[in-house]
Amino acid sequence: MKNTILFALLFQLALTAMASDTTKAGPAFLQEFANWELKELVKGGRIDAICDMGNGTVVSGTRHPNPGQLFISYNYGNNWQPLTNLTTSAITCIAAANSTEWYVLTGNAEVFGTRDAGKTWSLLTTLTTNNNNE
Repeated sequence: MKNTILFALLFQLALTAMASDTTKAGPAFLQEFANWELKELVKGGRIDAICDMGNGTVVSGTRHPNPGQLFISYNYGNNWQPLTNLTTSAITCIAAANSTEWYVLTGNAEVFGTRDAGKTWSLLTTLTTNNNNE
């Protein structure tokens, strides 16, 4: 059975796995990804931000052409569902302090935060007035 996964998650998981198990750093390690399938969450969209929140939960955020959307998976990226349309800015970074406290940085230097695993979000600050959205 093929696993459905985002390309960005593939890269992150590959790096994580290599760091945690150096015996898989060769061709056998790469074979593990041979059955994976790319899944497009946003038609023609670009996802640059992805974060493992723990316990199989993964969050990804969109850039262009549909910026500001967050998606969540509760099964290690096999299935995805929309979490929220957080902003109209491109999401460039997602970070987790723990399993419920998460942060998002946008291309417009906005910092959003949640303390309830994404149920509610607040704009915490804007770091600069420069527009670095591209």
